[in-house]
Amino acid sequence: MTGKVLRIDQEFLIQEGENEGLPPKHMAVYEAIRFKIITGEFAPGKSVTVRGLAKELDVSTTPIREALRRLVAEGALVMHANRRVSLPDMTESRFDELLDVRLLLEPAAAARSLPHIDDEIFKNLQGFDEAIDESIKGGVVSGYLLNNYQFHMTLYSAGPSQIFLPLIDSVWLQSCPFLRLMIGRFGTSNMVDYHVEALDAIKADDEKRLIEAIRNDILEGMEIAREYTKEDAR
Repeated sequence: MTGKVLRIDQEFLIQEGENEGLPPKHMAVYEAIRFKIITGEFAPGKSVTVRGLAKELDVSTTPIREALRRLVAEGALVMHANRRVSLPDMTESRFDELLDVRLLLEPAAAARSLPHIDDEIFKNLQGFDEAIDESIKGGVVSGYLLNNYQFHMTLYSAGPSQIFLPLIDSVWLQSCPFLRLMIGRFGTSNMVDYHVEALDAIKADDEKRLIEAIRNDILEGMEIAREYTKEDAR
């Protein structure tokens, strides 16, 4: 997974080099549902059906079932006895665990990637950060979530990673829908963009600053989200 740059191909989120060997339609359906999860189109606790998704994506039920089985295995979805699937409900303890895992994995993955970030990857990171700023200014939540995801995954995939990236990706799939609800309630106006600090650290080849920038970025977004879980629990 070295140096794989995320890109958008039409409406699907594609990670280059992944899903090789899958039938094209199955891969496209899997990526389309991932896209919906990452951009917050699926709300936590809201269930969907195989037939409903098949109708929405205009495909047969076979690639839908395959995609949902895979996403359940990745922890992004929960399968129920009535054959419906849903995003897991977010509890305070689950939120704390996701935060701890992100803080353990992502700064380390960024540090591992630092020596492998070339000019092309750096320009892609800058482009995603600019798109994040535009989304924050315009209050475009889906744009913020998508470009934020792409910034982080492009950074972490710059270095050799057979273990870090799949684990981080799984955590993001479980976090993004909840972040969508949080941003929908609190808005984007008070969000701080720590990606500039990360980019400056990369430019200076400063591992310590990069680790700190990634930690701050995670904590800033997740601490706002923590307030949401507390309000929701009242």
